[in-house]
Amino acid sequence: MQTGSCIVIPAYQPNKLLPDYVRALRNVTDSPIIVVDDGSDPACRPWFEQSEAVPGVTLLRHEQNRGKGAALKTAFIWIRRELPQTTCVVTADCDGQHSVEDVMRVIEACHANPGALVLGCRTFGPETPKRSLRGNRFTSRVMKILYNIDLEDTQTGLRGIPACMLGPLCTLRGERYEYELNMLILARREIIPMVVVPIQTIYFNNNAGSHYRTVADSLRVAGQMFRGLGQYGLSSTLSAVIDVFLYA
Repeated sequence: MQTGSCIVIPAYQPNKLLPDYVRALRNVTDSPIIVVDDGSDPACRPWFEQSEAVPGVTLLRHEQNRGKGAALKTAFIWIRRELPQTTCVVTADCDGQHSVEDVMRVIEACHANPGALVLGCRTFGPETPKRSLRGNRFTSRVMKILYNIDLEDTQTGLRGIPACMLGPLCTLRGERYEYELNMLILARREIIPMVVVPIQTIYFNNNAGSHYRTVADSLRVAGQMFRGLGQYGLSSTLSAVIDVFLYA
């Protein structure tokens, strides 16, 4: 039993693998599982209903698609209200990229490192879809230059979040994929340690199931990375901007 932990799965337009994934998690843990339907089409309703039917699963819904960040915030607000004894929240994607074994490893790392933000990080090789590889390399390099956050996989959705972060995360800026980068910046600002857990690199059909909008979401991510610099003061901001310019 993983005392004090719960699992959050934000989902938008999932397929029939979602209930199978939820059942597989339930087979290895009795931690509460929260699935968030982020405004998916009615055709996806059977997959959510089958997931909700699994014991210990709570389904939360958005009437319209609001973005991954908004879905995570909805779950965090619910957990703080309904499960106040939670010590860590593990987030996992619904598209099969995070194996059950890796989810359990992140939960174990959370309990071994209380108060730390645990990140399940992938290693990217030649088989990685190009848009995923380029996006991660860009954000990793810029986050290193701007915030001294040295992670190969800054966009991982498999994370173990300590309870101390849930309050600030409920109001953190960002509604879509930029939210997860803002989470890293928040941890850096609050001096919350980050623990990396290596995980499998899994993609299905060249990552065709991803809902990441290459242009729109990349612009959101870039904007958030530079906006966060204001929190570090004028001198450090100017220094970081010069560093990025030289790097470019």
